[in-house]
Amino acid sequence: MYLYHMKALYDYTHWATDKLLEAVAEISEAQLNDEMSNGIGSIRVTLVHMVSAHWIWRERWQGNSPRALLNPGDFPTLEAIRLRWQEEKQRMNDLFATLHDEDLGCQIIYSNTRFPDQTLQLPLWQIMLHLLNHDTQHRSEIAMRLTELGHSPGELSMNVFFLSHL
Repeated sequence: MYLYHMKALYDYTHWATDKLLEAVAEISEAQLNDEMSNGIGSIRVTLVHMVSAHWIWRERWQGNSPRALLNPGDFPTLEAIRLRWQEEKQRMNDLFATLHDEDLGCQIIYSNTRFPDQTLQLPLWQIMLHLLNHDTQHRSEIAMRLTELGHSPGELSMNVFFLSHL
């Protein structure tokens, strides 16, 4: 895999998450904060978790190893989440601008947030793919709940993204 391919996958995940956030903007605050039976909490908590994953993995790729994820309590509104998401997208794009194909094979050493004394190591490309898969899982959970609420985010498939961005 080349960096160009990885960047295309991240462009897709940014597009799909943006579409998801547009649909979330159509629901009420109560619906935003209702627990989802198929996920890790409410839509709001899940969105914060997604943003947090982008933040913590990007930090790890840049040689930092935060000890905890972002606190959902620090993001009480959809607008707060959207602002942080936009910042993380920009920071990720800035990071991509500094990378080269050979960087994908570099080993990333980081601390586990659940077991802070545990050090883990994986090549950058594997961690980058992990984050994409993580996003897909949580987007699917939220999309299912939004559809139940009558606010489907629409087609989020990669094929639609690639065909619309030729």
